[in-house]
Amino acid sequence: MAVGDREGNDPATLSFTGVVEDETGLSVAGALVTLELRIGLPIAHAVTDASARLAFSGLAEGPYLLVVEKEHFDTERRVITVAAASPPAG
Repeated sequence: MAVGDREGNDPATLSFTGVVEDETGLSVAGALVTLELRIGLPIAHAVTDASARLAFSGLAEGPYLLVVEKEHFDTERRVITVAAASPPAG
């Protein structure tokens, strides 16, 4: 399984959103996604919706570990970094 991600853009309310897909690119609804501090401490859980989307909000900047689990699939672990988006150059 793979998780696509996007960094938050409001430093006061950083968030992470993503979509879980299998190795063929098909959406995986109902996957359990655990967000952990890099030290292995789980801080939040989400279950992907019918479109395989997930979201976590209220996050501080920094690295996290995502653990994605679903019956009949291998467990996927991915390190993500949540950071405020840079303002557009102008």
